[in-house]
Amino acid sequence: MTRFFTILFAFIFILRVQAQDDKIYYFEDSDVKRSYFGIEASFNPGVSSRNLIEQIQLELNDSLSYNPGRAKSLFAYSYGARLIISPSKSLDIRVGMNLRANGFKQVDIGITNGVDTVLADIRTNVQTIDIPIILAFKNGLGSDWKLEYGVGWELSFVRSYQNTYENVDNNLGLEIPDVIEYKDNVEGVKHGLIIQLGGAYVLNPKTSFFMLPNFRYMFSPLIKDGSQAKDAPYSIGLDMGFRYRF
Repeated sequence: MTRFFTILFAFIFILRVQAQDDKIYYFEDSDVKRSYFGIEASFNPGVSSRNLIEQIQLELNDSLSYNPGRAKSLFAYSYGARLIISPSKSLDIRVGMNLRANGFKQVDIGITNGVDTVLADIRTNVQTIDIPIILAFKNGLGSDWKLEYGVGWELSFVRSYQNTYENVDNNLGLEIPDVIEYKDNVEGVKHGLIIQLGGAYVLNPKTSFFMLPNFRYMFSPLIKDGSQAKDAPYSIGLDMGFRYRF
């Protein structure tokens, strides 16, 4: 039995030394052909809310109106893929497409017909197709890790802007709808800012796993015609996924 464990430990030691030798060999800059292109796929969970740009009274329908209130954060996520162009070893240009779902919730909003008022929660869910354009800068932290920080511009096409009216204390019998879709009230493409700071773990010369805490802020209001408040969504998330270089 002692002989068996001795052989086993010796075998593990040899594998470990061999793996270390392979790692050193593969990550030497002089031995690796630099890649100018790559792809990455990511999932970005987080939270989202909104910045209220202008406070106005909103019409729910022909007889009901309300004033927007303070927003609470909701769970948000996005997923997508990006093309990587590397003009230098320390710079990536990343362009891709994401599908995003975010939103916010307003609690105890007074909905009135001018005489009577009832309370309700309003959950706003926004779905967009995003085109991010990111400049990412990289610094090596040894052979395995890379520090990454980036800034970018994002174009957003709204797929859905939906309000759901929940927990309605409607003992007065006011005609409050369950859901209203405002996609047709959205005008044009929306623009936003992306800020990222995180790192990547190098699995092999071509593949790495990245984790990038990020902040996104949409500059232009989603809806400008007065049917909804002039608000700009923002989100905080953790963009993580795998990257492959050709």
